Amino acid sequence: MELNRHLSQLILELILSRSFTNKVMQLRFKLKANLKSKPGGGKGKLSLDWWVPEDSPADLFAFVDLERNRVWIIKKTEIEAIAQQHPEGRYHFFMVTDPTAPKRRDGKDVHDYEFQKYLLENRVHKVM
Repeated sequence: MELNRHLSQLILELILSRSFTNKVMQLRFKLKANLKSKPGGGKGKLSLDWWVPEDSPADLFAFVDLERNRVWIIKKTEIEAIAQQHPEGRYHFFMVTDPTAPKRRDGKDVHDYEFQKYLLENRVHKVM
């Protein structure tokens, strides 16, 4: 599967880029996947969404859209800023895949195309 190849390549590149003077920095990944877009809130525009616990030990998150074969890599330190909701103890991060959906009033990114910079192919060398 193409997605597995991309994730394997990412992990290898991360390990190689962090190997220096016989030391390797350990990074903890959490992979979260959506099979396909679903109506936001049960009735809304088609969206992908993920929940992230505040206390997750992961350093990096790989948010996966299996339907379109896309992966976004987001650092734990970035989750709070990009998550659209923050109920107690966890973050709710979502992307609307319907381009006709309106922008959010609070100005936070919500459309999948607004998260291009986090796509695997754009992030693999920048997540460190």
